[in-house]
Amino acid sequence: MSKATKLLFYSWLLKLALLLHQHPPAYAAASYATYPIDWAAIEADASSSSDSNSTSLTSSCMCALLNSGTCTPNCCCDPACPAAVVAGFRAASSCLPEGPPPEQLAYCTPEEPFAKVNLPSGDFYHIQKAAADADFWTQLLCIQADRNPSLGMYYPDPPAGDVGTNAQYATCPAKQTPAMLSSNSYSYNQAITVSAPAASGRVRGPFSLPAGALSAECSSMAQVGFMARMPASLKAQSSSCQRTIRTAAALSALCSNRYSPLSPTYYAGLQFPATPASTTLKAINLTSMQILDPATGALTALDPATALVAPNAANGPPAACTGVVLEAHFVFRYTAGSSDSDSGALSSAGVSLVLGNVSMPAGSVPLVLDTAFSVSWINSSAPVSALQPFSGAPGYLPGFPVLAGVLAADPVAASSSAAAAPKAVSRLTGGLQLPGATAAGRCSGSSSSAVGVGFGYNTTSSCRIAMTLAQLRAFCTANEPAAKVTELLAEWLDELTTQQVVLGIWGNADATRPSQWLPVQSSGWPAATDLEWSEATATCSNVITGFDINIVTGIAFASGNLQSKVLYAQVCFSVGSWSFNQMAGQTLQNFPLQFTASFVPKQQQPPALSLKPAPPLFAPLPPDLFYPFLTSAAERGGQPLGVLVLLAASVALQLLFVDRV
Repeated sequence: MSKATKLLFYSWLLKLALLLHQHPPAYAAASYATYPIDWAAIEADASSSSDSNSTSLTSSCMCALLNSGTCTPNCCCDPACPAAVVAGFRAASSCLPEGPPPEQLAYCTPEEPFAKVNLPSGDFYHIQKAAADADFWTQLLCIQADRNPSLGMYYPDPPAGDVGTNAQYATCPAKQTPAMLSSNSYSYNQAITVSAPAASGRVRGPFSLPAGALSAECSSMAQVGFMARMPASLKAQSSSCQRTIRTAAALSALCSNRYSPLSPTYYAGLQFPATPASTTLKAINLTSMQILDPATGALTALDPATALVAPNAANGPPAACTGVVLEAHFVFRYTAGSSDSDSGALSSAGVSLVLGNVSMPAGSVPLVLDTAFSVSWINSSAPVSALQPFSGAPGYLPGFPVLAGVLAADPVAASSSAAAAPKAVSRLTGGLQLPGATAAGRCSGSSSSAVGVGFGYNTTSSCRIAMTLAQLRAFCTANEPAAKVTELLAEWLDELTTQQVVLGIWGNADATRPSQWLPVQSSGWPAATDLEWSEATATCSNVITGFDINIVTGIAFASGNLQSKVLYAQVCFSVGSWSFNQMAGQTLQNFPLQFTASFVPKQQQPPALSLKPAPPLFAPLPPDLFYPFLTSAAERGGQPLGVLVLLAASVALQLLFVDRV
C-alpha cells in the first residue's frame, strides 16, 4: 500500500469516526438518569477500602431513608431531624412507622438514679437495661441478677460479594434444547396455526392477537398457544389495550381495509386446522355480534347474516368509522390427546364480536380506542356454561371478582302459565363493577370503562360531567337529584334500588340456584330532599353524587383453611353540592361523580374447638345376632338396644341355671 493510499485510508477512518460520533447508531446504549456525585466528599482511598460489613444493624429507625445528615420528612426517629421539626411532625400526627423498639430487660432497680443503661452490645444487637415498674406484679417478674450469657437469637451478617456460596444461588440454568414438536397434534402452549384472509389471498401462520407490552398501547401481537388462556390470570375476563389513531387519514385507511384488526370480516374469515399439519381447515363460527352504545354502555344484538360487513368510512368532518371491532372473544373446543406429549387437537372455533361507531375528536386530539380480547378453551363435550369462572372453591380468593348478577325469570314460563316462573341469576361476566371514565375522564356507562371490584379490595372510581352554568341551573330547577346518576346507570340503577342486583354468597355460587345469592339492599333512595338552587353562589345542593356499596364479609371453617364469604351488602347514596366557579371565566365546568365499594369484615366470635361426635355408650350389635329369632325392628335393619339387652340377659340366666343343674 502506497503512502498516498494509506493517507486516504486513514482520512476515511477519521471521517467515519467523526460521523459515528455525531450520528450514533440506532443500537447505541440508552442514556439513563443518574444522581450527581459530590467528588469533594470522596476520599482518595475510599474505593480500595472494604467496608461492606461496617453498616450498623442496631438501628430501629427504618424510616430514615435519606443520606446521613439529612432529615427525612415525617420520620420522628431520624437523628438528623431537629427537635422542633420532630415536634411539628408529632403535632400533626404524621410520624412514619419507626420499626420495632430495641430489646429491653427489666431489672429490679427502681431505687437507682438511672432509668436505662446500655449494656455491652455487638453488631447485631443493642440491649437496654430498664428499671422495672414499682407495682407489685412487675416486681415479681423483674430480673434481680443475670448471669445468662445468651443475648437472644440473631442472624449473623453474611458477607457480600463472590465469597462463600453466594455465586451458587445466581447460577444461570443450563441451556436446554426444546423438544421436537409433533405436527400430528398440538402440545400445551404450542402456537396454534391460522389461515387468515389478506389482500393477496390467504396467509397461514401463528395465530396472534393485539396486546399491550410495556404500556396500555396495542404495540405488539401476542401468540395464542394451545390450551393457553388469554389473559392468563383468572382474575381478568379479557386482555385489554388501547389503539391510538392520530389523524383522520389513518382512521380512514384502517376503516377501508377489510383485512385490518378493526374489520369484522377479518375475524369472520379466519380458518383453523385441527392439527399443525392438517390440510383441512375449519371455518370459525360467528357466535354473536353486538354493537355498543358509547353513551349508555348498552349492547344491542345484531344479526350476523345482515350486519357482517366491512367498516364504513365517513370523511366528515369529523372523520368517522362505523362497525369497528372493539372486542373479540374466542372460544376453542378441543379433543384431548392420548399421551402426555400429545395434548390434543382443535375440534371447533367460535368468536363473539362487539362493534362500535367511532369518530375523530375535534382539533388535533388523537382517537383512543379501548379494545379487549380473550381466548377460552373448553372440552368438545362440555357445555358452554362451563366457561363461567368462579372466584373461589368455595370461599372467595382475595382480589378475585365479586360474583354479581341480576335476578331473572324464565320469560317463556312467565308468559305461558300463571304459576311462578323459575328464576335464575343472570351473571355479569366481569363480576361486580363500578361505573368508570373514558380516557378523557368523562363519565361512561360502557363496560370497557367499568372498574371491577376484587374481593377484599376497597375500590374507588370517579368520573366527571361537564356542564355550563345554564345547564347546571336547568338541572337543579328540574328537581331530579339523581338525574345524572340515572343517565349514567340507566336500567341498572332501577335493578340496584329494587333488590334485583344480587351477590354470590360464596365464590362458587351457582347461578341456577338463587338461594346461593343475596340481594343488595339500598339506603337513601329515593332522595328525600329536593334540590336547592342558589343564584347568588351558583350552587346546586342535595345532588346525588354517587354511591358506596358496603359489603360485609365473614370467615368460616378450619382456622388453617379459612374460607371467606359475603354476609350482607348495602348501597348507600352520597349527597353533595355542585357550585359553578364564575370567577374562572370558563363556559364549561367539570362536576365529579364518585363510586366506591368497601369491604367490612365482621367481628366474629373466636374460633371454637370442633369435636368429633361422641361414640355410643354401648357398641352397636348386628341385627342378626340372635338369628333366627328376629324382631320387626331387625327386619328393618336395626335392633333396639333395650331388646338386645333383655335377650342377652335372658340367655345368660338360662345358661347359668342349666350349669347349676
